[in-house]
Amino acid sequence: MSIASPQDRSVSHRVPSYRRHKPSGQAVVTISGRDIYLGKWNTAASRAEYDRLIGEWLAGGRCLRNALGDRRHRGHEGLDTDAVIAQVLAAVPVP
Repeated sequence: MSIASPQDRSVSHRVPSYRRHKPSGQAVVTISGRDIYLGKWNTAASRAEYDRLIGEWLAGGRCLRNALGDRRHRGHEGLDTDAVIAQVLAAVPVP
């Protein structure tokens, strides 16, 4: 009988669920404790995005950073929050 190491016990063997976020009507998946919005719930596009993310997440050793790629800094509506912040700061007059 072998005893599992702490790292082995912390790895979940479940695949995150495709769910509906009722207030927004969007599909959402939670990977490593982070909600990722996939687009309108129950559409082919949101299902395809879910499949893509889960595939990349599994291929990356169940690692969030590998699964999110360039979506890492995207907000609730899929906005690139870094770009929005840069635009807002550029519009603020400097005294």
